[in-house]
Amino acid sequence: MRLSISLVFLAAVLAGCATYPRGELIPFSPALVEHYQLASDEVLRLQYFLSRELVLESRSHAHQHGVVSGRLVSERDRQVERLIIPAGTPGVAIASQDGVLQVSFGEGSQLTFQPTGEHAKSPYRLLAETSRPDAPSLYAQGQTYRVISGMPLPYLAINREVLQRERRSAVRLTGRTPDTP
Repeated sequence: MRLSISLVFLAAVLAGCATYPRGELIPFSPALVEHYQLASDEVLRLQYFLSRELVLESRSHAHQHGVVSGRLVSERDRQVERLIIPAGTPGVAIASQDGVLQVSFGEGSQLTFQPTGEHAKSPYRLLAETSRPDAPSLYAQGQTYRVISGMPLPYLAINREVLQRERRSAVRLTGRTPDTP
């Protein structure tokens, strides 16, 4: 009997001090950096995730000509390369300077993200050349790519886990009478 009471008490004590993880993906923004007072080395150690699928396309053209058996032969070569980064792909920051993050989602890759808009809660979005709104482009892996899908441009998200502790105690009051000190 005494053993069962001890086990119940131990279970109650452990439950009172339990930690409850609550992981969620949240947009990474300057407001978040400020709220948690993240140092630059902490920003570089975070695990980042892409908010939505991003498909980038690069096209290159080559043109050659020559004379073969008395004829002018013209040869055209076109190469299309696509980079596909699915939503939720994990990435790591490889550089951070003046509020701009360089994030790698694969070996040898790096994409630039910066806060968008004037509001501090605006997330870090992919930085792309938008002189042609119908076909934004960016420079990655030594080439210029057009954004084929992923509009609006994806933003960075991080996994936030909230640890919550609750401690409980109880005191039984036995009462007082006028004669007790």
